[in-house]
Amino acid sequence: MDVNAVPTPPVSPRMNRASSEPPTPVSAGAKARKGRRASDAASDSSSDVETCAAITKAGKRCKNKVKTPAALDVIAPSPGAPVVRFCGVHQKEVVSSVSGFYSKKAGMTDQWVKFDVYIPENLQPDTKAALRVEMEKARSASDVEGYIYAFEIRDPDAPDVFHIKVGRAVNLTKRIDQWSKQCGSKEQTLRGWWPGLVDPSETSLLKGRVVAGEKGANCHRLERLIHIELADLVLHQPHYNTANDDSDEESKTKKSKKARLVTPRGPCADCGTVHKEIFSFQRPKGGKYVGKEWEKLVKPVIERWGEFVELYV
Repeated sequence: MDVNAVPTPPVSPRMNRASSEPPTPVSAGAKARKGRRASDAASDSSSDVETCAAITKAGKRCKNKVKTPAALDVIAPSPGAPVVRFCGVHQKEVVSSVSGFYSKKAGMTDQWVKFDVYIPENLQPDTKAALRVEMEKARSASDVEGYIYAFEIRDPDAPDVFHIKVGRAVNLTKRIDQWSKQCGSKEQTLRGWWPGLVDPSETSLLKGRVVAGEKGANCHRLERLIHIELADLVLHQPHYNTANDDSDEESKTKKSKKARLVTPRGPCADCGTVHKEIFSFQRPKGGKYVGKEWEKLVKPVIERWGEFVELYV
C-alpha cells in the first residue's frame, strides 16, 4: 500500500467536506503487471496516449509524440481515460493563449472564470494544460452526485512518508466501513470529506459517528481535477522548491529523491488488491509543511476544486 504556497480563492463554509470512494481495486491480473515501469502506465489505454491531443491549424490531429507521461499516469494510473497531453508547441498555446473561459453551467454562461484563480502557478506546464482542459469541459450527463473523501494511511514502517487516499463515494458511511474491514495492517484515519465539514470541532470523524450530509454534484469531475493536481505535487514537489518556502535545505532537495516513491504498487498484503488513488508525500524535515501535509497540501486542493465545481460546472 505504498502509496503551497498555492493561490487559493476565498473558500465558502461548505468547503471543509471531503468525500470519495477508494480507488477501484484491481486484483488477479495486476500481479502480472507488478514489475512494469511506472512510465509504461500511460501507454496502456489506447494507441493515442502518447500523441499530442491538439488540433492543428489544418484541422487535423497533431501527430507529434509526447514522451513524458502525465504525473497522474505515473503516480496513480487508473483504467479510465489517460490525462490529456500536448507536444511542446501546443502545450504553450493551451497554457498561455487565453486567461480563462465562460462557464457552461446553466444560468452562469455569462460568468468569466480565470484559470489562474484555481490553477497554482508552481505546477508543471503539462499539469496546467491538463487542468485547463478539464475545467473548460461542459458538465457530463453521466456524472453523479457523491462525496470526495480523504483517508490518511498510517504506516509505522514508513514514518517519513505521508500517505493519503483521496477517492469518491456515493455512500460515504458504507465506504468508510468497507475500508476499515478491507485492509488490517495499516491504520486508516478519515481526515475529511467534501461536501461536508472537515473541521473536527464541527463534526465527528470517528467510524459510526460520521454524518455525511448532502452530496455534491459532478463527483467524477471533481475527483479528476483533484487527482491531477495531487499527482503533480507528489511527483514534482513544487511546495519544497519555491522562493517563499521556509523549509531547510534538506527538505528543498527532496525533489531529486522523488523517484523512490514513483514505483508501481503490488497487491495489498491484506486484501490482495492493487490500491489506487493513494498519494504519497515525502515528509519534510523542516519548514512550514512539517506535520501539516493534510492542512497545507491536500485539504486546500480539495477545497479549491470543490468550490470550482460547485460554482461553475
